[in-house]
Amino acid sequence: MPEEKTQITQNLQDKIDKLISIYERSVEQNEQLFAEKQALKISIKEKNVIIEQQIKEIEKLKLGNAIVLSNDGDEDELSEMKHEAKIKINRIVKEIDRSIALLNKLQ
Repeated sequence: MPEEKTQITQNLQDKIDKLISIYERSVEQNEQLFAEKQALKISIKEKNVIIEQQIKEIEKLKLGNAIVLSNDGDEDELSEMKHEAKIKINRIVKEIDRSIALLNKLQ
């Protein structure tokens, strides 16, 4: 009888030790995930700032393009300026698309 109680007590102690170990690992993992989450939030904020800056740059380019188009000037020069503006806008739009894709991956 006492051996049986000792065995039951030992089994309970083993299970308690196992639960404590699982709990401690869970706490560590939770802390790591929380830190990762914070880092991702910071990264998203930085990307949002970049996107806002790029949107402002696009607006400037659109305004500049409108001004260029409204000026009377040499047709070839005007055509070249329009082409350069389009290239810049396309480059910025691609960069914005890459930033948005990265943000979507992070979320």
